Amino acid sequence: MAIGFALILLTSNVFADSTASSIVSEFNALNGNRGILFTPIPATSHGVKHLLIQNGSQQPSWEAYSSKVTGVEDGRFFISTFCVEPERYMYTGEDCAGTLDYADNKTTTRADGNSLNLGIAYLYAKYATGELVGYDYANPHESAYDLQGFIDKMITNTATYSTFTSSEFGRLLLSVNGDINHWLETYDPGRIYSEIGYYSVFVINAVSGAYGQNDVQDFLYVAISTPEPMTLALWGLLSTGTLGFSCIRRRKSRQNP
Repeated sequence: MAIGFALILLTSNVFADSTASSIVSEFNALNGNRGILFTPIPATSHGVKHLLIQNGSQQPSWEAYSSKVTGVEDGRFFISTFCVEPERYMYTGEDCAGTLDYADNKTTTRADGNSLNLGIAYLYAKYATGELVGYDYANPHESAYDLQGFIDKMITNTATYSTFTSSEFGRLLLSVNGDINHWLETYDPGRIYSEIGYYSVFVINAVSGAYGQNDVQDFLYVAISTPEPMTLALWGLLSTGTLGFSCIRRRKSRQNP
């Protein structure tokens, strides 16, 4: 029993993603250390945005993205995403460059310095992978409006219990975990959360202008992450330990009916 219990405690403390830093480094090194090159355009009146990737430019992995949220528009590949700076204007049609932010075990917006929380990370990971319950991917206008509005409240730390209960996606979070403080905790892309699985969500810090002198709207990005070998090894030990403990319990129960 002691062995199994110790392994559970140890494993819960090593849920670290060894690739979070490498995802950021590889992303930010693209196109002469400018990150991705894109043009943002609104896909709905308020809510989801399309980032049209510059043709011929270097690109990161889009493997995490479902075909529900990607496509081709005006001859350019795009991903669908949401804004995370409610007070900042999005310059539609302006060419931008974007790098990922990851420092001090969190990812933050460039201008406001607001960090993502677990609730936003969960919702965007589910959205991007095509698995967000309650989101109408075929006719997204109402869903996108609701989700963007909820993200705005979450990123500015103004979300209350009534904010959760008045949104389709707030209620979804509460159905997974009823404690709103759980969803408002600062999200670390370098951890693996049971609610999200092997995905890491980041903020794309976007700039425009020939020298990147204009700070513009920031957006969400998700990548597939890989647990570090130590985590996998400990999971193996945990499985062995708990299996052994189960066998011991069964043997004892047979001896002591």
